[in-house]
Amino acid sequence: MELTKEQIDACFEGTDGQAVVIERLYRIALPNWDDIVSVKGWPAVSETTNKYIFSKFIEFDQRHTKGCMPGGGWLNQGFTVKHDMPDWEVWEEYCEVTLKEESNGKD
Repeated sequence: MELTKEQIDACFEGTDGQAVVIERLYRIALPNWDDIVSVKGWPAVSETTNKYIFSKFIEFDQRHTKGCMPGGGWLNQGFTVKHDMPDWEVWEEYCEVTLKEESNGKD
């Protein structure tokens, strides 16, 4: 799935919360986000795409999230990097997603 600079930039607009930005990025990577119960693993991006997102988080944190390591939220919860991927794409193949209907009846 395509992940453009414009889509990434839009995730940082109108909020001062790291968690909001991270969720917005995950909503792009996992379009059925509202139907997901759990995610094991991470969506994947190229090194170039990840560097762009990481630099945006560093800049964002320096403005909004004092007292934390700039970019730390993305380091902890961001996408995985796959060096053989095309730039400006995000792949969900590297994470295992459990949907609401799949988890019904399971304890």
